[in-house]
Amino acid sequence: MVQKVVIVGSGSRGIYMFAQPIVNDFKDTAVLSAFYDKNILRTKAANQIMKLNLPTYNNFELMMKEINPDILVVTSNDSTHAEYIIKGLEKNKIVYSEKPACTTIEQVNLIRNAVK
Repeated sequence: MVQKVVIVGSGSRGIYMFAQPIVNDFKDTAVLSAFYDKNILRTKAANQIMKLNLPTYNNFELMMKEINPDILVVTSNDSTHAEYIIKGLEKNKIVYSEKPACTTIEQVNLIRNAVK
């Protein structure tokens, strides 16, 4: 089964550590379906760098509704990781996050609660 993957945070880590391997090495199991970033220019740059024409979003809820991804790869600013992890888990999505997954004890507890 091929799963739809979105990159949440379209900076260099999102592009080079996750998006490129998804496109180049995991074609049989995953398809890169969109880029999300609060800064829409970063998503457009990600498309240009990778020579793709994927949908780009700066509205997380709209991206989730229109793409309905199976997997979120969170590579946004460290202080926002927990926010997107929790939103993904609440929608029963598989969520991978670069480190750190969160930056406060409160975020640890919120993520733990979202997993339950």
